[in-house]
Amino acid sequence: MENAMTKSIIIPLTVLYLATTGVSTFAQDKKSETDSTKTKTVHVVKFQPGYNGLENAVSFTNPNTYTWRTRALINGNVKMGPVDLGYNGLHQIDFSKFNSDDFATYFSRNSINVGIDGAPLRACAVIKLDNKGIADVKYGLRNTNLLNLPGFDYNWFEATFNQNSEEFTEFVGKNIGKKASLELYNQTTFPYSGGFDNYTEVQLNAYITKHLTAFARAEFDKGNLKAGTYLAGITAKL
Repeated sequence: MENAMTKSIIIPLTVLYLATTGVSTFAQDKKSETDSTKTKTVHVVKFQPGYNGLENAVSFTNPNTYTWRTRALINGNVKMGPVDLGYNGLHQIDFSKFNSDDFATYFSRNSINVGIDGAPLRACAVIKLDNKGIADVKYGLRNTNLLNLPGFDYNWFEATFNQNSEEFTEFVGKNIGKKASLELYNQTTFPYSGGFDNYTEVQLNAYITKHLTAFARAEFDKGNLKAGTYLAGITAKL
């Protein structure tokens, strides 16, 4: 378990470091080197950070049961010429005993996607990890403007599949003035054996400063609010 945990933590932390540095110097911008026979063009490689934040919250499953939830949101892109390679990751652990046993609750969702720079449609691989290693891998498409309906300010959509099931994941957000926002995350999985699974998060954000946000979130399966998990906490934008 330790080897799997080490790999699953080192990879996202490496991506976080690269995503937050904003470094853009692997090569000079399209430098042309001319000799007697040919011209060689070298494309710049740029690291562009996305939204990166660290959540810490109290998590309630009922009035008498609570844990401490830590969630890291990691986003970034590597661009070389017209090609754009993106990473969008979520990594979380629920702490109840505050010892090594808590790492059994580790979960992450990692979307690795590639496309033409500026184009909304991209090929993607979605890799889910737990404390033992890779739990699920699906392949498909990611789009960042398919859900540009009136009233939404930001969004993305993914349709993925593997040999066992197909999955549709949506995320939309709406700004409420300049100090708050409301967000919805929904994931629906259709196993080929029949039936379906659905997971939803509804989150309200209140911006305290440029780098600190208070939030409240409800998480539930198949619309069952009574069996849901409810959180309240702070996000630090990195």
